[in-house]
Amino acid sequence: MLILKDSKLLRQACYIDGAWVGADNGETFDVTNPATGAVIASVPCCGASETERAVQAAQESYELIADDHQAHIHQHLILRAVRADTGVAADFVIDDANEAAARDMGVPRARLINATMTGERAKHCESIDLPLFQRVLFEGGTAVLNDEQTRRHTSDGQPGAWVDVRITRLDREHLLYTWRDATDRHVAQQRLADSERRLRGAVATDELTGLANRRALHDQLPTILNASVQAGSTPAVIFCDLDDFKAVNDQYGHDAGDLVLRTVATRLRGAVRPNDLVVRLAGDEILAVISSVKSIEDALHVAQQLREALNVPMEIGELALHVTGSFGVCIAEPEDTVSALLTRADAAMYAAKRAGRDRIALA
Repeated sequence: MLILKDSKLLRQACYIDGAWVGADNGETFDVTNPATGAVIASVPCCGASETERAVQAAQESYELIADDHQAHIHQHLILRAVRADTGVAADFVIDDANEAAARDMGVPRARLINATMTGERAKHCESIDLPLFQRVLFEGGTAVLNDEQTRRHTSDGQPGAWVDVRITRLDREHLLYTWRDATDRHVAQQRLADSERRLRGAVATDELTGLANRRALHDQLPTILNASVQAGSTPAVIFCDLDDFKAVNDQYGHDAGDLVLRTVATRLRGAVRPNDLVVRLAGDEILAVISSVKSIEDALHVAQQLREALNVPMEIGELALHVTGSFGVCIAEPEDTVSALLTRADAAMYAAKRAGRDRIALA
């Protein structure tokens, strides 16, 4: 065995009656004592290269335990492999545990010593299984699980703190299992991610109607078109422009006009499938992207549903308004760009306007 302190080799030692004892003077070393700050590495009789690897592994273990020069900050267990007849590590026994680990696991330290890891682990951390311990013991090095992967269990088995976990091989029979609370960081990261999602949603959402906006259209429509080519499906775009909407604003005011736009948005959104995209482009222009249609007739049927939803009289305060729209329908072709598709849908909508409004035209 080797003893390291401050990442430097102190002396050889052996493990006797539950304690690490210096081979030269019989001094006992406690790996849980911050003042000692020693990390034990078992080194079998072997060549210099393997010894160096063992020393390096022990140094890494020391850096984990002695972070901030306070060994008690990290909870740790020293695990010993229990071999099956085949030689495979079928389980691990806890040879040692510091008081921080015992407190965190909610059991007396004496109860942990000689307990099997499979029994205690099931109560301690999710996302850690026996094959992971076996792999580290076989391959060496360190396995790292951050707070996105691992959550500690309380003593009664309930989800508790998020933790960072490291499992390091000390020698062919021993692992150092170390963890520390990362809940504050996890919560902060989650809040940041939530804020970023809300910000992305706000950037891609029309403030007045709650529909997707032009930016969202240019972000999502290329994806819809590419997916349709790969899936062999056919998307359609339906361009709607409200008829004589300027008269509503002029006669009843912009507040009434805003209420009309919100009502229109709600009706059109409810007339298509949840996975279809409804966008307010600008003013009274609204676009529906139907992710897949079976035929031209199918696309025209969806447009008719939108038209009928719009034609129902609206009650805006004490007003009863009848709002109509002109619809242009365009079936996407495999070679279509976003710009070309929108241009054809826009041209079809203006054809409906010229034909008398409140109707549907096909590009």
